Amino acid sequence: MREWFKAWRDQNYSVRDYRKYFKPVLCYLEGAWTKNTESIEEPFFSDRHSLDATSWFDLQEKVRYSAYTGRKNLLENFAFLPTAIINITASGVPVYAQWNYRMLCHPLSKDLPTSYLKPVDDLSVRLPRGHSFETYSATRGARFIVVSPEDSPDWNYLDTMMGEVPGKDNYGAQIFDTAFNTTLLSAVPEDENKLNVGYYSRRYRVEKADAMGLSFGRRGFSDPNVFMAETTHKNIADIYLRQCYSNKVCLESNKRMSYAIPLEIIYLTPLSSWNPYDIPLHKDEDIDRVLSNGFNGKRIGGFLPHSAFNGSLSSQYYRTPADFFSGVELRRNPADTMKKSVGVLDKHNTIRNMTASGIRVFLPNIAEVGVLRTRFPITPVHAESSPVWKELNALKDFVMKNHEDRKMNQRQPRPPKVRPQGARATTQRSRVRPGKTTTASTPVYPIRQPLILMTSIATRYPPGEHYHTIEFNKHQQARLQKGEIVHFRTSQDNGHSHTVKVQFFNGRYHLIKCDSKTMPCWDGHTTCLTTEEEAGCPLEDF
Repeated sequence: MREWFKAWRDQNYSVRDYRKYFKPVLCYLEGAWTKNTESIEEPFFSDRHSLDATSWFDLQEKVRYSAYTGRKNLLENFAFLPTAIINITASGVPVYAQWNYRMLCHPLSKDLPTSYLKPVDDLSVRLPRGHSFETYSATRGARFIVVSPEDSPDWNYLDTMMGEVPGKDNYGAQIFDTAFNTTLLSAVPEDENKLNVGYYSRRYRVEKADAMGLSFGRRGFSDPNVFMAETTHKNIADIYLRQCYSNKVCLESNKRMSYAIPLEIIYLTPLSSWNPYDIPLHKDEDIDRVLSNGFNGKRIGGFLPHSAFNGSLSSQYYRTPADFFSGVELRRNPADTMKKSVGVLDKHNTIRNMTASGIRVFLPNIAEVGVLRTRFPITPVHAESSPVWKELNALKDFVMKNHEDRKMNQRQPRPPKVRPQGARATTQRSRVRPGKTTTASTPVYPIRQPLILMTSIATRYPPGEHYHTIEFNKHQQARLQKGEIVHFRTSQDNGHSHTVKVQFFNGRYHLIKCDSKTMPCWDGHTTCLTTEEEAGCPLEDF
């Protein structure tokens, strides 16, 4: 078993194909305005919590009291679930809707490499504790973001994962959005299909450009974190739209929506099903059989026949041998409910020293493997979409990473002083090792961050003369210079943009596909890509 965990740690499925047993699960928070404004409704089952209220009004009064007095419910069984007026009838009667939410998890269809999960540097968390970035990244408090080498400004791997998650119509939903006399299309590069809005999405494309000439949109506008899905569920409050056009044709639409934000990536491991000692798993209704009828009527997980647990339950899931781990549980939290190790009777009434087989943030140390993280919070922070947050993080990135891009400085740094000739030290700029020379195979465009290239001038009317720019990050440049083909969307110019494929060969970057068709583009752009400093395109690109 340890060899399987070692393969997963190293992400090396050529040794053992761990992908069949280490399954990534995406957990998310889903909310919607419901029509049930009378009887209180538990949003989802929980072993620990339930709403401590007799009605929605009772719950709101308790939340108001807590806010007014600064006190909290010790069992943490209150929730802010407001009631709102969502419609007004023709006779002036308000129609109410009740906000409710639930937390769910979806098993991803493909493996998610752990290298895609990058820690977010929350300075406000680690600075008071004096944590280095590496130390902070290995704590429970660390947040992560999903970053794939194939990510682009218009689509990234989180969109792909959330696109597998259905709305209230559940799996198999097939709903298309034709409001405002246009059909929503998929924002996935190279995908010309309609967008199935029965599944969660945050980006879309429209058939016709809007008044600003843009054909791409985001559900949350300035909020990049909210995903939306449409539903036909009758318990979800609806919004009505009637819109008439110049040809005196009026279109009507009723929409019911739900909303989601990603919470966490959890990797399920073989420990949840591994049962080497054949510990029996009883049904929840047999709890007395497992926990009672022992010493003083109770079994507490001791190591005597009358005190050991008599098998296991879903809430007492101790099925992993304690000696599988070679260390103690690290980074424990006061809210943890598991015990380090317990005595459990197997089918032959032999006492086994077992530990919990459920989901943990960090697994205890495994001999020759180490401590492994299986839970990665990817919850967004509310303020992330604000201009202040964006500006602050841009400055933090520039300062903390010792940015070498001089054009970002308002004042250019002074060059270092040059020591007199014959001195052993050298200037900062003279780092070339002796004997190292450039060769003919050096690319025309060395990898730099960022690299912005221009297309050739369009030659057709309409739309008239113009060009587009494409921005390459260093990961995309590295992939291209390895021979891969990478998708991009150009800048918006002359009321349109292009979805293109780029390839690197003969020391240059070239367009090889434009809007899913062979070159040139419909408006005359050729395969040529150049920098602003270059005079123009080589003749072979025409």
